[in-house]
Amino acid sequence: MEKMIERVKMILLNPKQTWETIRDEKADVKELFTGYLMILAAIGPICSLVGRSLVGVMGFRWSFGSSLLAAILSYIFILVYVYILAIVVNALAPQFASQKNMDQAIKLCVYFPTAALVAGVFHLIPALGIFAFLASLYSLYLLYIGLPIMMGTPHDKVIVYFITIIVVTVILMLILGAIMTAFVATSVMPFR
Repeated sequence: MEKMIERVKMILLNPKQTWETIRDEKADVKELFTGYLMILAAIGPICSLVGRSLVGVMGFRWSFGSSLLAAILSYIFILVYVYILAIVVNALAPQFASQKNMDQAIKLCVYFPTAALVAGVFHLIPALGIFAFLASLYSLYLLYIGLPIMMGTPHDKVIVYFITIIVVTVILMLILGAIMTAFVATSVMPFR
């Protein structure tokens, strides 16, 4: 846990140097997921569960069951999103004169959303969601900084590769969001 907290601090406060350290580390996908991503990915869904069911959104509270279902699905979708995005980032690498390396792609996709995942704490009070959005923008900055270091992307190709990843992210979020909405919509019963 201490190692994870230090990594969070370093990627947020000193991203360029931290990306260089991460690049040189041996990738252990199981450890990246269980010792880092699965822990950070739980922050937002747990805080959303509390925020939706106890605090409420715009005067309405979700039922605990609906909030729990949304939290579980959100958590699963974060993990699925990271893995699928890593596959896509790796597959697209040659198109942007980058090195195709699944280990580096996984590390990139596990670590770049750190700011957004930590900011999931703002979902405790849904009205503070804007801060989670701002942290997501910082996560995009972390991706931008990490691409040339992790994937060996030439500087003249970084912007196009970055924009392509953002487009893929939006598409993935829309698909996963539609699936989650289909599951949750039938059970959402807001209470006053």
